[in-house]
Amino acid sequence: MRRKQLSEGEWAKIQGLLPNNQGKLGRNYRNHKQVIEGILWRLRVGAPWRDIPDMFGPWSTIYCRYRAWIKSGLWHRIFEYVHTICEDGQQLDWSAHFVDGTCVRAHQKAAGATTGNAALGWSRGGLTTKIHVRFDRKGYLLNVEVTEGQRNEVTVFEQLMNSGQVKRKWGRPKLRPEAVVGDKGYNAKWVREWAKSKHIACVIPKRSNQTKKGPFNKSLYRQRNLVERRIAHYKEYRALAFRFEKLSTHYESNWEIVSIFQNLKKLIS
Repeated sequence: MRRKQLSEGEWAKIQGLLPNNQGKLGRNYRNHKQVIEGILWRLRVGAPWRDIPDMFGPWSTIYCRYRAWIKSGLWHRIFEYVHTICEDGQQLDWSAHFVDGTCVRAHQKAAGATTGNAALGWSRGGLTTKIHVRFDRKGYLLNVEVTEGQRNEVTVFEQLMNSGQVKRKWGRPKLRPEAVVGDKGYNAKWVREWAKSKHIACVIPKRSNQTKKGPFNKSLYRQRNLVERRIAHYKEYRALAFRFEKLSTHYESNWEIVSIFQNLKKLIS
């Protein structure tokens, strides 16, 4: 039963952020908890919306609420709120952040969006999308950006580092880590200069044909496998490992929705 249910602890953290269950003309909406469980089931299985089991309620209700909460920004607000309670609980680690990008195949039905940024690219394998992520040292996903599959990681680095600030109950929001760790895909002079201007240590290896000056924190770089393992863990959800959504905003929200409950699980455990 646990595979289809939210724990009471997870539900208690987000219940107060959801809209009132009172609908129009005095009718009540279907229970939010049941609907969210249906959304998570679909993200994990990657099935079409119409194939969601009846135990979660009508598929149209689940999809409409999923889409409405994306449009209103509710999922993103919950995503940020979870970061706030993690920070207030001293769970987030600002000593180092890990950045990386990963390509995912897009289903043929993902093409054809008439509005918005589709974020689809062509490669030998077909349609692809690239996910750019930033994790802290404990494996909490702090930010995610979606681009075309052929987009180089370094072109999204500044956007990835400048967004995803964490609000706190007391004091100014936090954004900058003490160090940023990335692979050679982020090896660019302007990246190092940008990090230096923000007083962030840059742990990015240089290529073999480049002059290597200054110290390089090898022990910290070896910990970069954390971001690889966390990405693999997120891709256990088939709706993340493959892209079925036409709109990039929906696909990006899928990563945020999964992150909400992954981060809550880490926080509560």
